[in-house]
Amino acid sequence: MARHWRRAVAAAASSPIGCAVGVFAVLRVLAALHGPTPWPDTTSYERLNFLGDEPRLWTVPLVWTIFPTAHLRVAVQITAGVLAWSSLAIVVSRLVGTSSVRLAAVSVILLLGLVPQVTSWDSVLLSESLATSLLV
Repeated sequence: MARHWRRAVAAAASSPIGCAVGVFAVLRVLAALHGPTPWPDTTSYERLNFLGDEPRLWTVPLVWTIFPTAHLRVAVQITAGVLAWSSLAIVVSRLVGTSSVRLAAVSVILLLGLVPQVTSWDSVLLSESLATSLLV
């Protein structure tokens, strides 16, 4: 199993798109290094209820129940963002035939995933980061 992962990582690292995704992941983590930022309504996301009796839908409270600390929640939000934007970039790269246009399309998508209007939500303890990732 470990050999399979090493082979997959080596293959990704040898391609320009794989390198771009790797750089994107590192930059996305660096953008959220200032730590978790709670807001006044953060506590409303901590109450899990599947019956609709709470002001928040169950999706984010479920994630927050599984990952109970603020730092774990930020890590999940960063991971979801990296996976979502990288997946979009890879799918678009497979739809484009020309290699230079493919790399340009991937770069534009990953750069969009790095703008402050997107990355600033990763460290905020609200639903916007996960919502944006699910939308992508």
